[in-house]
Amino acid sequence: ICGFVIAYVTRQLLIRWNLKESGLDTTFMVAVALLSYMIPTMLNGNGYLSVYITGILLGNSDIPNKKAIIHFFNDLTGLMQMLLFFLLGLLAFPSYLPGIMGAALLIALFLTFVARPAAVALTLLPFKCKLNQQLFVAWAGMRGAASIAFAIMATTDPAYLQNDIFHI
Repeated sequence: ICGFVIAYVTRQLLIRWNLKESGLDTTFMVAVALLSYMIPTMLNGNGYLSVYITGILLGNSDIPNKKAIIHFFNDLTGLMQMLLFFLLGLLAFPSYLPGIMGAALLIALFLTFVARPAAVALTLLPFKCKLNQQLFVAWAGMRGAASIAFAIMATTDPAYLQNDIFHI
């Protein structure tokens, strides 16, 4: 609910204000993203889901200066992905890697060549997509930053089960 409300209010404000000063719209959108996380979190809701919903709704809306906002968030996303990969390097213990290398390689090959293409094919089946489109979707979405963020959250959580999923 917070994500829907924040997206609606933000869209109305952006349309009414018409921020002409360079950078004000992107600064405003960063504030919206922070509020979209903070408000539901303070209400014991899911801040991540709220930010996601807000982003999806605003991204599909016709708002002023949308092109500049998209470029800003694309650049910010790249910077945050670099930061996450850096954090991964700080959290990993190189001495653990030789012991799990075989299992990790098999899991990576299975996920890359079997599980992900099968999941994409099943997901796109109702849309009757061509095989080349399915292959493009299966390969174009290969990104690691989100999985790294979730791995970091899982290993730093008190309920961590001591399985070496993080290094794998």
